[in-house]
Amino acid sequence: MENVRILQFSSTTNHSKELKKKYPQELMTEICGGCAADEVKCILLFGGMSHQNCQWTAETLQKAFYQELGKVPVIAGALVRKVKTTEPLSVGGLVFSGANVQAASVLLNEFVSTKADIKRQLAPLKNLNLEKGRRTIGFMFACIGRGLNHYCEENVESQVFREFFPETPLFGLFGNGEIGRENLTLMEDTKSYKLPEVVHGYTTVVVLISIK
Repeated sequence: MENVRILQFSSTTNHSKELKKKYPQELMTEICGGCAADEVKCILLFGGMSHQNCQWTAETLQKAFYQELGKVPVIAGALVRKVKTTEPLSVGGLVFSGANVQAASVLLNEFVSTKADIKRQLAPLKNLNLEKGRRTIGFMFACIGRGLNHYCEENVESQVFREFFPETPLFGLFGNGEIGRENLTLMEDTKSYKLPEVVHGYTTVVVLISIK
């Protein structure tokens, strides 16, 4: 696909120790495979052996992009119990970049507990019209404490997503912590603001990626 690049990355436990010795911009360059910073639209992170390493990676990437550009791509993902690899995995994931890629995300916090609440949170994502004339894919990363235990009903959040985005494939998982925040800027907002927390508990992070 023209002007679309999807890059896989992974870091073993030993490699993550080396990454922590680097400056934020060096980490950004290594994980993004040398892509120009302003071309990166979404980074999906998954932490395995060490949740601390994954949290550090997410926070450092957010800081690096903000220092470099004054804006931050969508950074989202989950902390999971175990990732099956040949070596102990500290953090891994995917980078979506290119001029024909757009991405946005919203955060459903612990107070979102009804379908009406979910609709209010997803409405700004829908209003971006990312699916209009483009191919889209959705990701949903939820705390293991949500789902049936939270809503007393199964598939509540995914059903509402389907109402809003009926043609968009949705992938996701329940994890031990969620990475992400509301990011509806489409890499266009350059206003100065305090960087928000990017790792949470008892939340759901919803990501929408569109490809032209």
